[in-house]
Amino acid sequence: MIQRELKFRRELIIRMGGRWLVAIHMENRLNPGVPDLSYVIVDQGHETGWLELKAAANVSPKRKVPIKIEPSQHQWMLKYAHRVPTHILIQVGTKYYLIDGRKHNCLIDSVFEDDLKRNSLHMFEDDALVQELTAVLSDRTRRERNGF
Repeated sequence: MIQRELKFRRELIIRMGGRWLVAIHMENRLNPGVPDLSYVIVDQGHETGWLELKAAANVSPKRKVPIKIEPSQHQWMLKYAHRVPTHILIQVGTKYYLIDGRKHNCLIDSVFEDDLKRNSLHMFEDDALVQELTAVLSDRTRRERNGF
């Protein structure tokens, strides 16, 4: 699973090209639970936030998606997600689900893909990810920053 998430992070950074400035977080004992990426969207007001990445292979509708938010990640989101825009981007095959970090509790255990659909702010198909993710994150971070 870790390798799949590292690959997802590398590919996402490349695909986002010059649209984002990105800082990559490396897990360590001093800062457990910090999300994978801190981003600044270059245009559209330089919106900033945190993005936790999760990746899973395609699954059948009757099987759970094998993803998990670690306890340290839950603790970080409890402490900070209400202060700074934090989102979880989950890749399942060629689909991507963006979940508000404040809803991290819905990901305590593996979930069905229907649960991801129900809890997500937005679902992206692979070919639309680059354009739509930037627009959705920009809108969501602007809303959170301005309190609406």
